[in-house]
Amino acid sequence: MKVLIGSTLTLTKVVILAAAVVITLSLARQPSAESATDTQIMFSYSSLSPIGAPAIILTPNGFPRDIYVWATNVKEPTGVSGFNIAVQYDDSLFAASAAPGDADGIGDRAWLQSTNRSGACIPGQNPQAGQVIGLCSTLSPPPPLGPTGTGLIGHLVLTPGSEMALSSPLAFVAPDVGVQGTFLLDAPVDLDLEQIPLTLKNSNIVYLGCADNSPPPNGDGVVDLANDILGVIIRFQMTPLDPDWSPAFDINSDGFIDLANDILGTILQFQLPCNQP
Repeated sequence: MKVLIGSTLTLTKVVILAAAVVITLSLARQPSAESATDTQIMFSYSSLSPIGAPAIILTPNGFPRDIYVWATNVKEPTGVSGFNIAVQYDDSLFAASAAPGDADGIGDRAWLQSTNRSGACIPGQNPQAGQVIGLCSTLSPPPPLGPTGTGLIGHLVLTPGSEMALSSPLAFVAPDVGVQGTFLLDAPVDLDLEQIPLTLKNSNIVYLGCADNSPPPNGDGVVDLANDILGVIIRFQMTPLDPDWSPAFDINSDGFIDLANDILGTILQFQLPCNQP
């Protein structure tokens, strides 16, 4: 294979950089100790731990992506009695909805019930296009108190459309909007409910072509190291004029295999499923 690289040293540096990013991503997906910062509501790829997802990758015409909503570092003495989740997005590029068959909608009540309080969720009636909402609450005053610490409170499914864009926001609606906002409620005995101060951590949707180029012809369903990441690295700086050029590795379709878009874009899809057209 002819590789259009100035030197073997350049290729070695790219491989080392790629390996370092893969290792960093793998470590980032491991559970971490709770931060001492304020209460947050955030998006995450994980249903097991609150690993923040500031960037969420979607591939046009690709597989739906499961995204989870977490409340973290809740220190309210009475705990949490309920919450509302309201998310806004660009519905011309993808759809956001509850998981198929989930009668509770996008909310998840398991954490609310973890202190032996009864809870219920109401699937939200979306107020307008480009928004999805859900409400969960407990059904009686304490005792027992509500949960504190960190808990899973929601589950969204993002279904990409056919359009490609650079990026678009996936954002929580601020609580000052009213009942459609995103907030946590405390659990006082006198039922004088108040919102718990918190920070909303939004995400950004990044659109990339599917980086799964493993056999069979349209990939094996997941982006791996041996076939996909190393496959794009050895094509570094190739163009359509190179005899070993493959447009499948040019995931931003600009006619050039570069580091910022194609190599790092493939690495960011490591171990994620996608769908080649």
